[in-house]
Amino acid sequence: MRNSTYERYKVASSLIQDFYHLQINILEQDDQIEEFIYKNRMHKVQAFFTSEILKLYTERFTPDSIYYLTDAFMVHLVIFFIEENPIVLGPFCTLLMTDKDARTIFEQYKITNLSKTDFFSYLSSLPVIKESELFRMVTSLIHTVCPYAPEKQIQHVNFFNLPEIISEEYITREHYTELLEKRYTYEQHFIQAIENGNSRSAIFNLHNMQMDVAYLKRIGTTLENERIGAAITRTTVRLAALRAGLPAIVVDRLSSQNTAVTHNAKSVEEILTAKEKMIREFCNAIHHYKDEKYSFLVQSALYFFDHQYYKDIKLKELADELNVSLNHLISVFRKETGITPNSYLQKNRMKQASILLSSTDMTMQEISSSVGVSDANYFIKVFKKYYGETPTNYRKRYRA
Repeated sequence: MRNSTYERYKVASSLIQDFYHLQINILEQDDQIEEFIYKNRMHKVQAFFTSEILKLYTERFTPDSIYYLTDAFMVHLVIFFIEENPIVLGPFCTLLMTDKDARTIFEQYKITNLSKTDFFSYLSSLPVIKESELFRMVTSLIHTVCPYAPEKQIQHVNFFNLPEIISEEYITREHYTELLEKRYTYEQHFIQAIENGNSRSAIFNLHNMQMDVAYLKRIGTTLENERIGAAITRTTVRLAALRAGLPAIVVDRLSSQNTAVTHNAKSVEEILTAKEKMIREFCNAIHHYKDEKYSFLVQSALYFFDHQYYKDIKLKELADELNVSLNHLISVFRKETGITPNSYLQKNRMKQASILLSSTDMTMQEISSSVGVSDANYFIKVFKKYYGETPTNYRKRYRA
């Protein structure tokens, strides 16, 4: 490859790797091919991950062809030439597998030495790209690196024998209807579980929804797909929680927390873990508030005090957020709980401090700050008011 061509190739391939998380390699040497196979092959049924096959396609200079290879796991490679250099894109997937797909593959090839967990783990490590988007990207790469290169024809080469494999093109109307009906049933059970505050049932039905249906769609990379899935789940949970009577301020805060975690997640596992954590938190909140007889206003204030006690809370700002006057908030809160908002907040802060005193070696200043009291001397005074002794004596007594 000429220097100018190679420089353009480096820039373009770097963008592809960064944007799609897609491997792009020049495979010319035997050791490069062997390393590529060692790194990417999961099982011997993946026929194109052999030296013979890869050499066949990388040594046969065909300037007018793009080879699109598919193996038994529905994993793909794309091989083409820039000048006389073989470029290999992949491996990647165009379809996220369902459990039924995995059973079909395992039965067809009589695979007994690979677990489904490892199979799905392998597939989830690969980027998922729409076929049409992939070909547009390859064409753009070629034209960017070699503006005057001839048009290339796509040659599909299949290394599999799976007549029953489920893909978007071959789903029958009957089977597709069955999947939709099954998903609808799971969704209804999921919503009911959320409304009842039953996190175990909600997560069980979420798993069913994800395993049997959601992965039939060809959308984005795995990480992007899960972000979309998390947003859909979050919306469903929000609506169910509001129907269950959870105050809007609580719903918004729990939802916002999940949005932030999902946005910053670096892996699919982080997103899935955060999704289940969100469901448990929503269900716990629903379960808690169903047992209480407080108004929405007081429930919202209680949630705020229980979860934001470590912040510098201003009652006026809380009242504004709840869209009521400060006097109305104080009056209703005192009427329903028997104490003022400030008293409840102060009591909760001291309770949290007592936990830290008995379970950590944090200093008084550290504990004071962590429960929302900036002045350590004031903290000691208030703590003694509630517990009848100084924080130091309390710690000695409980850690003796």
